[in-house]
Amino acid sequence: MGELRLSQPACGIAGKPRLTSTDIDILREHVFAQGITSSQEAATLFAINTACTEKCPEWHHYFIDSISGFILHHCYPQGSLDERNAAWLIGMVSTGGTVNSPIELELLFHIIDVSPFVPDSLTIFALQQLQNRHAGRQGRLGRNAPFATTGPGWRRRTHGMPGHERNCAVAGRKSDRP
Repeated sequence: MGELRLSQPACGIAGKPRLTSTDIDILREHVFAQGITSSQEAATLFAINTACTEKCPEWHHYFIDSISGFILHHCYPQGSLDERNAAWLIGMVSTGGTVNSPIELELLFHIIDVSPFVPDSLTIFALQQLQNRHAGRQGRLGRNAPFATTGPGWRRRTHGMPGHERNCAVAGRKSDRP
């Protein structure tokens, strides 16, 4: 397998301990001027996310919007997820079955929120992350990780909204609920 090679601006940014809003502007205007359009570019953004330990508040939205835009608008089937894309996403956000960081968990749930179809494998993986966290097997996320698991947002994401309301298949079939 080939190793990831970063372009000069991306490499410089990944080598910094702190991401700033100026770094995001450089990524947006010079490195990913067309947005994230390939899995190599997505891997670059994941590498930057991992390498920089301190991030400005703007990073959160830029990272989540860029990766979810790539998966939903540049991967086939466009506008939705399939098992292959779900497996790729799980591989990118986790190590040994545990999500690597709170922002990657938030990315996972954001994609589940905005995709009209979510493969069961991705939903099950997301639920396992929450179950592990609440059972004390939190791994790298930690019990105090800044990810809201209370309120209507996470409940709707995982089990509160029937599939027919999201215009998607549930367990491989259309919901027969009115």
